[in-house]
Amino acid sequence: ETRQLSVRDGGRVTASTFATGDAGNININASDSVLLTGEGSGLFAQASRTAQGKGGNLTVQTGSLSLSDRAQISAATGFGEGGNITLKAKDNLTLRNNSSISARAFGDADGGNIDIDAGFVIAFPSQAPNDGNDIVASADRGDGGKIDINTQQIFGLQERRAIPGNGTNDIDASSEFGLSGEVVITNLVDDVNQGVVELPDNVVEPEAVTAQACPAAERVAKGESTFTITGRGGLPALATDPLTSDQIRIGGDDTEQSSKKSPRGLVTVTEQPNPPSSEDIVPARGMIVNEKGEIVLTDYPTPNSSQRIPNNSTNCRNS
Repeated sequence: ETRQLSVRDGGRVTASTFATGDAGNININASDSVLLTGEGSGLFAQASRTAQGKGGNLTVQTGSLSLSDRAQISAATGFGEGGNITLKAKDNLTLRNNSSISARAFGDADGGNIDIDAGFVIAFPSQAPNDGNDIVASADRGDGGKIDINTQQIFGLQERRAIPGNGTNDIDASSEFGLSGEVVITNLVDDVNQGVVELPDNVVEPEAVTAQACPAAERVAKGESTFTITGRGGLPALATDPLTSDQIRIGGDDTEQSSKKSPRGLVTVTEQPNPPSSEDIVPARGMIVNEKGEIVLTDYPTPNSSQRIPNNSTNCRNS
């Protein structure tokens, strides 16, 4: 147990076996970080290809776990049962430059199990053309193991065959001749589309969901009700109502009012008297000067007036 663990430049923490015995177990608890870097460096609880024993169990619990420059975490086995790797990184698990985490099995052995629980799992692109960072629990003639990753997000890794020198970052639990294993990746961050309500495609008619505020409108449409306009003093007369002598009187010297009920209501008609008749108006035919010196037009010809007798035009013919 420590705050930081750094294994570099070919250094190793190992509990491996090379004979008939089983590999040992490794447990590391580093509160801050674990750094593995350099070719040949890493954590090993494996059984060699010639060993008859089982792979060991390797557990790392830390804040940040980093592998770089061909460093390894391995619980591989040659003939016996594959080992198990459990990695818990509160912050990040990162792999760079051809690093690997392996519970691979050779020969007839079955692949081991890899359990990763990290805030983020990140595999950076390889700098060399044929390099790749891999997480492997594959097998040759036995069955593949199981890889279980729980993380908020995983970057730069894909589930596919981890072929040496392919230059890709792979997650592989396959088997060459046996049954393939299982890869389970659980993203703890919800999908952005999760919980989104999908609206139906059918359009709802407004009439189906709108309350009828005026039930009378429906009765009018069915001819069960009528619409009436009322003015001042009752119902106005229609243009088609007859006008009778009882309603309108013409003539008389005094102003009279008659109120009669038409078929549609009470109509009041104000009757105006006709102006008094006067003598017929005739054209002036002459003029005289009276004793006051005023000129008075007359209806008879006078000596000082000229007669206007119409002349027939030569273009007119008598009918």
